[in-house]
Amino acid sequence: MKIVLITDDFYPKLGGISNVLFNLYNHFLNTKHKLIIFNPFYESKNAFKVIKLRKYKIRDLKNIIMKNNYQTEIEVDGGVNVDNVADVVHAGADIVVMGSAFYNSPDYSETVRKVRERCGG
Repeated sequence: MKIVLITDDFYPKLGGISNVLFNLYNHFLNTKHKLIIFNPFYESKNAFKVIKLRKYKIRDLKNIIMKNNYQTEIEVDGGVNVDNVADVVHAGADIVVMGSAFYNSPDYSETVRKVRERCGG
Protein backbone atom coordinates (compact mmCIF):
# COMPACT_ATOMS: atom_id res chain seq x y z
CA MET A 1 0.00 0.00 0.00
CA LYS A 2 1.17 3.52 -0.81
CA ILE A 3 0.04 6.31 1.48
CA VAL A 4 0.56 10.02 0.86
CA LEU A 5 -0.11 12.51 3.67
CA ILE A 6 -0.15 16.23 2.90
CA THR A 7 0.06 18.43 5.96
CA ASP A 8 1.97 21.35 7.43
CA ASP A 9 1.74 19.70 10.86
CA PHE A 10 5.03 17.90 10.50
CA TYR A 11 8.71 18.52 11.09
CA PRO A 12 10.06 21.13 11.76
CA LYS A 13 6.77 22.14 13.41
CA LEU A 14 6.53 20.52 16.83
CA GLY A 15 3.41 19.47 18.67
CA GLY A 16 0.86 16.73 19.12
CA ILE A 17 -0.04 16.15 15.48
CA SER A 18 3.58 16.22 14.31
CA ASN A 19 4.50 13.70 17.02
CA VAL A 20 1.71 11.36 15.90
CA LEU A 21 2.82 11.67 12.27
CA PHE A 22 6.46 11.06 13.23
CA ASN A 23 5.47 7.87 15.07
CA LEU A 24 3.31 6.80 12.12
CA TYR A 25 6.21 7.43 9.74
CA ASN A 26 8.55 5.33 11.90
CA HIS A 27 5.98 2.53 12.07
CA PHE A 28 5.85 2.34 8.28
CA LEU A 29 9.65 2.18 7.94
CA ASN A 30 9.56 -1.47 8.97
CA THR A 31 6.66 -2.56 6.77
CA LYS A 32 6.13 -3.32 3.10
CA HIS A 33 3.99 -0.19 2.83
CA LYS A 34 5.30 3.18 1.66
CA LEU A 35 4.44 6.41 3.46
CA ILE A 36 5.27 9.80 1.96
CA ILE A 37 4.57 13.00 3.88
CA PHE A 38 4.22 16.24 1.91
CA ASN A 39 4.70 19.44 3.88
CA PRO A 40 3.68 22.48 1.80
CA PHE A 41 5.80 24.96 3.73
CA TYR A 42 9.09 23.17 4.39
CA GLU A 43 11.78 21.55 2.30
CA SER A 44 14.02 19.09 4.09
CA LYS A 45 17.33 17.54 3.13
CA ASN A 46 17.20 15.02 5.95
CA ALA A 47 16.02 11.41 5.95
CA PHE A 48 12.31 12.23 6.11
CA LYS A 49 10.41 12.11 2.85
CA VAL A 50 9.13 15.63 3.31
CA ILE A 51 8.70 17.54 0.08
CA LYS A 52 7.91 21.19 -0.43
CA LEU A 53 4.49 21.27 -2.06
CA ARG A 54 3.21 23.81 -4.52
CA LYS A 55 0.25 23.73 -6.87
CA TYR A 56 2.31 22.09 -9.60
CA LYS A 57 3.31 19.33 -7.20
CA ILE A 58 -0.35 18.51 -6.56
CA ARG A 59 -0.89 18.54 -10.33
CA ASP A 60 2.13 16.28 -10.88
CA LEU A 61 0.91 13.87 -8.21
CA LYS A 62 -2.58 13.83 -9.78
CA ASN A 63 -1.04 13.08 -13.19
CA ILE A 64 0.95 10.16 -11.75
CA ILE A 65 -2.19 8.77 -10.12
CA MET A 66 -4.21 9.07 -13.34
CA LYS A 67 -1.42 7.72 -15.59
CA ASN A 68 -0.96 4.62 -13.43
CA ASN A 69 -4.67 4.16 -12.78
CA TYR A 70 -4.10 4.18 -9.02
CA GLN A 71 -7.27 4.02 -6.99
CA THR A 72 -6.42 6.81 -4.59
CA GLU A 73 -7.40 10.34 -3.72
CA ILE A 74 -5.29 13.36 -2.86
CA GLU A 75 -6.08 15.02 0.47
CA VAL A 76 -4.48 18.34 1.36
CA ASP A 77 -4.40 19.39 4.99
CA GLY A 78 -2.71 22.43 6.40
CA GLY A 79 -2.70 25.98 5.17
CA VAL A 80 -5.84 25.59 3.06
CA ASN A 81 -8.17 28.55 3.44
CA VAL A 82 -10.89 30.42 1.58
CA ASP A 83 -8.31 32.39 -0.39
CA ASN A 84 -6.38 29.39 -1.76
CA VAL A 85 -8.85 26.49 -1.73
CA ALA A 86 -9.76 26.94 -5.40
CA ASP A 87 -6.10 26.70 -6.44
CA VAL A 88 -5.64 23.53 -4.39
CA VAL A 89 -8.81 21.90 -5.78
CA HIS A 90 -8.14 22.93 -9.38
CA ALA A 91 -4.58 21.60 -9.06
CA GLY A 92 -6.02 18.15 -8.33
CA ALA A 93 -6.86 17.76 -4.65
CA ASP A 94 -9.88 15.53 -4.11
CA ILE A 95 -10.25 16.32 -0.41
CA VAL A 96 -9.25 19.44 1.51
CA VAL A 97 -9.15 19.84 5.27
CA MET A 98 -9.75 23.41 6.37
CA GLY A 99 -9.82 23.21 10.15
CA SER A 100 -8.39 26.63 10.99
CA ALA A 101 -10.32 28.28 8.18
CA PHE A 102 -13.53 27.25 9.93
CA TYR A 103 -12.39 27.55 13.53
CA ASN A 104 -11.28 31.12 12.88
CA SER A 105 -14.39 32.02 10.91
CA PRO A 106 -17.09 34.12 12.57
CA ASP A 107 -19.72 32.62 10.21
CA TYR A 108 -19.37 28.95 9.19
CA SER A 109 -22.22 29.17 6.68
CA GLU A 110 -20.56 32.08 4.91
CA THR A 111 -17.26 30.20 4.81
CA VAL A 112 -18.97 27.16 3.25
CA ARG A 113 -20.69 29.42 0.71
CA LYS A 114 -17.39 31.06 -0.26
CA VAL A 115 -15.60 27.71 -0.60
CA ARG A 116 -18.35 26.31 -2.82
CA GLU A 117 -18.43 29.46 -4.92
CA ARG A 118 -14.67 29.50 -5.44
CA CYS A 119 -14.47 25.80 -6.22
CA GLY A 120 -17.36 25.87 -8.68
CA GLY A 121 -19.76 23.88 -6.55
